[in-house]
Amino acid sequence: MRLKRVFDRSGAVPKFVGVNVLTAGPRQNFSERVFNRGIAEGWLAVSKGRITVTAKNGDVVYRVVRGPGYYCCHDGAPMSDGKAAQKYIAEKFNGVRSPDPSNPSGYERLNWFECVKE
Repeated sequence: MRLKRVFDRSGAVPKFVGVNVLTAGPRQNFSERVFNRGIAEGWLAVSKGRITVTAKNGDVVYRVVRGPGYYCCHDGAPMSDGKAAQKYIAEKFNGVRSPDPSNPSGYERLNWFECVKE
């Protein structure tokens, strides 16, 4: 997703008034930084598992598939932390190679909200 910040330049000091959506693909990862900034600035809202980008040129809605946290690469199960993930992998998938070559431990840590466009 590409956003452009919109300012009201009628006064002596430009005032931020929102965003325009330049592109919005079918899948989007919102970093925690962008997520928090959007909420603080009022152009992003979360409700019932959906993230709405309120833009001057039309709203865009994404459904959250997975949020920040730890997940098993074998079955997608959410984990509370790294220790719990290691224990889960050892108990359920001991000796089984991780299906994700980028995460040979068998679990991954997401630092973003993984979403699909609605």
